[in-house]
Amino acid sequence: PWNWTGMRLMDENNAVDELGNKYHLHKKELINSPGWNLVYLQNHNAFYEKSIKPLRKSFGAGVILFYLFFGFIVFFLFAKANTNIIQRKKAEEALVKSEEKYRVMMETLPDAAYICSPNFTVEYMNPAMIRQIGYDATGETCYKAIHGFEEKCSWCMHRQALKDESFDQTIISPRDNHTFHVSQSPI
Repeated sequence: PWNWTGMRLMDENNAVDELGNKYHLHKKELINSPGWNLVYLQNHNAFYEKSIKPLRKSFGAGVILFYLFFGFIVFFLFAKANTNIIQRKKAEEALVKSEEKYRVMMETLPDAAYICSPNFTVEYMNPAMIRQIGYDATGETCYKAIHGFEEKCSWCMHRQALKDESFDQTIISPRDNHTFHVSQSPI
């Protein structure tokens, strides 16, 4: 009797009316009337409008919100990283300028000066110090290079200077009997 209804079956679960509207068929066999079914037609468009479309709208908005949120986070992290990079470059430039000033000061200082590591290794000698001992002793122990000793000097205050103490003393070098005013300070 489908032709009586003005509908045509597309397949076992779907039908179409004369206007082209598609319906999903829901069948339930009637227990008291064998061979008879209760048929419920569900319009595909109505189903879409009531079920899928609201989900699509909320899901679409959710996706947009997710991408906006994610974009904001990426922008924030990029801005933060960029700020850190700029600050680091400024700090590096300031350090280079400071090193240049320090080096010029040490290179032009008329007094002999050197920098020593905690294990008494000469890390730097200015030109006046190199002239005084006759060569650049960077990498050697200070007591060997400056005084010709095999162990640290008996008057050495280097360990105390490493503990944030400054010392001034006058010594006579056993190498050449030259009198020196020695100033030791931590750096």
